[in-house]
Amino acid sequence: MEGGLNLIEMWNQMGIVAKAVAFVLFFMSFWSVGVAVERIYTFIQARNQSKQYAPQVAKHLKDGRLKDAIALSQSKNFKYSHLAKVVLAGLQEYQFQQESGGGSLNRDDLLDTVRRSIQRASALTSNDLKKGVSTLATIGSTAPFVGLLGTVVGVINA
Repeated sequence: MEGGLNLIEMWNQMGIVAKAVAFVLFFMSFWSVGVAVERIYTFIQARNQSKQYAPQVAKHLKDGRLKDAIALSQSKNFKYSHLAKVVLAGLQEYQFQQESGGGSLNRDDLLDTVRRSIQRASALTSNDLKKGVSTLATIGSTAPFVGLLGTVVGVINA
């Protein structure tokens, strides 16, 4: 490649520090692309599965079929659905209270117990959806400084 950019020749002329900086930047960029692609896939799956899940579970609950609604929520078809995870927690807590003598709780206490269960599940699901975002933030804040280190080392060598 005459007059063009020859990456192999440039790599061979780089010093050990420059190669280390290039490797770190290359690794950081691939890691961030990987996290971004995985998060996009997860969000799309969660949205699509939740859209399919909502009317199905609503039909079961409207007909009073609690066990069918729980079985649907646990289905592998909705493993990415954030809505299914949260609703499942509430339904399981409600079923547990009913089966374990929930009659001792008045209606407000029962609803409060189920509400707390749903809040816990919401927090856990929110953390699942945020997985990897802190890595992107770390890479985004440190990558410019790694690049600056490479520039400074290059200027010193020049």
